[in-house]
Amino acid sequence: MDSAGDLDRISVLPDDLLHVILALVGDAAAVTRTAVLSRRWRRVWVGTRGLSFSDTTMNAGDAAGFVDWALAQCRDADMDSLEISMDRDDGLPSPEQVNRWFRYAARHVAGSFHLRLSRGSTPGIIELPGDGRSRPTSIRLRLGARNLLKLPPPEARYEALTELALHSTWLGEETRPGWRALGDFVSSSCPRLRKLDVDRPRWLRRLVLRAEALEELRLSGALDLRTLDVAAPSLRVLQLQECFYGTHTYRDGGRVVHKAARVAAPRLEEVAVSGVLCGRPHLDVHGLSSVRRLGDLELRMHGQYCRDTGHDLWLLESCRGAEHVGLSLCHCEPPSRGAMDGFVDIAAEGAAPFASVRSMVVDAGRFPEHHLVSSMSPLLQRFPCLRSLCIRFTERLGNKRQYCLCRGADYATRGEIDLRSKNHGKILFGSLEEVEISGFAGAPQWDLVSFLFESSDAIKRMSVEMDGAPKRVVPELLKIPSTDRGRWHFEKNMYIWTSQATENIRMEQTMPLQKEKRKKKRER
Repeated sequence: MDSAGDLDRISVLPDDLLHVILALVGDAAAVTRTAVLSRRWRRVWVGTRGLSFSDTTMNAGDAAGFVDWALAQCRDADMDSLEISMDRDDGLPSPEQVNRWFRYAARHVAGSFHLRLSRGSTPGIIELPGDGRSRPTSIRLRLGARNLLKLPPPEARYEALTELALHSTWLGEETRPGWRALGDFVSSSCPRLRKLDVDRPRWLRRLVLRAEALEELRLSGALDLRTLDVAAPSLRVLQLQECFYGTHTYRDGGRVVHKAARVAAPRLEEVAVSGVLCGRPHLDVHGLSSVRRLGDLELRMHGQYCRDTGHDLWLLESCRGAEHVGLSLCHCEPPSRGAMDGFVDIAAEGAAPFASVRSMVVDAGRFPEHHLVSSMSPLLQRFPCLRSLCIRFTERLGNKRQYCLCRGADYATRGEIDLRSKNHGKILFGSLEEVEISGFAGAPQWDLVSFLFESSDAIKRMSVEMDGAPKRVVPELLKIPSTDRGRWHFEKNMYIWTSQATENIRMEQTMPLQKEKRKKKRER
């Protein structure tokens, strides 16, 4: 057998298989270098099913020219994916070059087309091709801060497009008369679009969507947005973050108009709304009864009182079928002592429980002394059927004493808000089995751990991840009441408590394995 021939078995593979292999390599600089291997390989790479261009792996100053050359060599070859990333400020492409890449992708890329340009790119107008039918199923664009995106005319068809993501993109629909609006493009030219992700757009003041196939809508950083109007019968995921910046109204000619967000989606399953600076009367979402996951809520607590910011409490009250809730919890000062205008008592008598919620994730910030449990206790009382609770502390507690107006003894004794009392009530969570606490750093969290053990006799496992190495951890753990129902284990920077019943089950499961190991050891 010829040993030399055996060393080059890959060259005898058919071109179609080699094209797949080169697509897995991806990096265009490496793929094109295969042309120097032999005469057999000289033109193999031009049929690859995917290319990824990055100016970090190409010659500085000539990255855009290399992309032009490579795409010209590929000519009419079809691809499954094309990715172009230009992050350096030197050798950036001109708008004309970018538009050529767009036209190539529209005709020859049958899968995903991703384009990322540096913020310092040459300013100009970038046009989505409008001639014929576009082939990509996924388009992700980051066009930098100085390029305007011009959408194609109504006759353009993007029937294959199922995913569209626009990041840091300037839209000219409000500044250039006659330019097509993003909502009209999605509603009319993208009949199969299922995912729309718009992040930090500029000049997007109005977004009106009538999309039958749309399943996921993510809109973040739309500071210029004034009107959001969505009718999407298939929509399952809705995420709105940091939108509607400024006041709740704006002037349209001589009229004062309220900013508004209206969403009609009868199949909604997941909703996340945070930092939306639009008041509750102007946030109108139809379909909340079907929501199962609710996230990114922001609750600002002062004991059992929560500041009514407009949409957070309203969403929580409206999504009665939610099974998972994610929220951030922070301490909020009243404007003056005893002045609780704008605050809602979440533990008020007759308040309906959120009985469908089974799991919750809480990101907690810094709280003054005794305020942490005083805020967590009334909140958790509204979720009597919790099975899993995850609390993540985002800042160290107890290192800095945060001033609070109710800290003075004279104020506490007047009875307006008594937060210094540790009698938080004996509430019982008969379903709470799993507790995870991370970022654990100081004394206020010890009160929280004690509170959870006192409030539930069903906990099977609790993990406490330490932030740093606090002293006297073990003595403090052993002082916690009700922990005698199980035992603590130490793993790396984490303490794990398991109930006695869980320990017994674990021993029953491991005992046969231990017996088998001992038997094999004796046989040896």
